[in-house]
Amino acid sequence: DPTVILSARAPRFQKKLPRPLAIDATKALIDTVEIQSGKEWVAARDVAVITLLYGCGLRISEALSLTGADAPLPDTLRITGKGGKVAGEGGSQLDIPDGALFGPTVIKLTQVAEVELPHPIPPEAIFIGAVDLDNGGFPFQKEVKLSIPAPAGLPTDAQFFVAQPKIHVNADGSEEEVYVIIDSAKRVDGRITTASPPFAGIHGFGIFTFLMAQPSIGPVTISGRLGDNIECPLIYLKGKIEFFRDD
Repeated sequence: DPTVILSARAPRFQKKLPRPLAIDATKALIDTVEIQSGKEWVAARDVAVITLLYGCGLRISEALSLTGADAPLPDTLRITGKGGKVAGEGGSQLDIPDGALFGPTVIKLTQVAEVELPHPIPPEAIFIGAVDLDNGGFPFQKEVKLSIPAPAGLPTDAQFFVAQPKIHVNADGSEEEVYVIIDSAKRVDGRITTASPPFAGIHGFGIFTFLMAQPSIGPVTISGRLGDNIECPLIYLKGKIEFFRDD
């Protein structure tokens, strides 16, 4: 009776996790990859990719997110797709929440000295530090938190804010060098960190300066409409703070 045979079930095998290659096997693999192509540049590229995948434990998509724009590489480079903490030069740190990135992203934090800024800090503010945040030019989908070590000797009642150097075009077409206030900042556990709300916080990239307000910051003028909250950027310009909205 073939019914018994046909009704029998095949044995089930438990799926096993991939096993890492031994060191000797990995070296042999890299040597083999190098001779697979007759073109020298292709062989060098393939060896570099395989070495990067094995040495850093990267996924293919993470390795391929590196571009020529990332050179020269800093001492530490973080490639992330799910968020986390990224450490940079000068003790800078970026906290990225889950969902803030489209996918695997190269994040670089470079310390910027005051003399390296594109234009001078306004006299009404005191320079604390600056960080160049490079994420490949794509906006974050959620607010990220940027922080730097707090210098010694800061007043206990100091007020901090984070601003970006920009060029503001006036109604008459003239241009002025300004610092757009992106976020307020606060001192936490020996660090100066962004402190939104009520600001929208950091969603972009570029140079972010940490500034301390002078005891007298000057008059405040309001241009345009304001919503229920201060969601528009603040432009710190010539001894006053001006509110602007894109609409």
